[in-house]
Amino acid sequence: MASGIYNIEVEQGASFQFEVDIDGDSDFDTNFNTNAISYIATIRDKYSDSSAGAKFTISKTQSNNGASPPVYTNKITLSLTDTQTAALTSGKQYWDLLQTDTSPNPDERKRILQGNVIVTPQVTRHDD
Repeated sequence: MASGIYNIEVEQGASFQFEVDIDGDSDFDTNFNTNAISYIATIRDKYSDSSAGAKFTISKTQSNNGASPPVYTNKITLSLTDTQTAALTSGKQYWDLLQTDTSPNPDERKRILQGNVIVTPQVTRHDD
């Protein structure tokens, strides 16, 4: 299955954060809050760049509706600090979100989302 497309706009010098809902089957729901499921997401100026311009901090949360059996809601939050966004070059860049599930053997790795990043330039600086 192809990954979803989600384009984002990041303001230089400002904190940035957004949430993604992650759907899965019951085995995935059981493993979501364990170390078996992990995520990594980066921004690169060009696809071919050897190093990332920024790496998102990612946190996971899971809730259920209390029913029997429960229906789970799995969310990840991706965030960048103001220092990270200030270091990005303004203009068009690229990002993606990768998931690794180590509960099956062999590990399953897949791209969940990808898209363009538009970095808008910062005018006012913290030291103005």
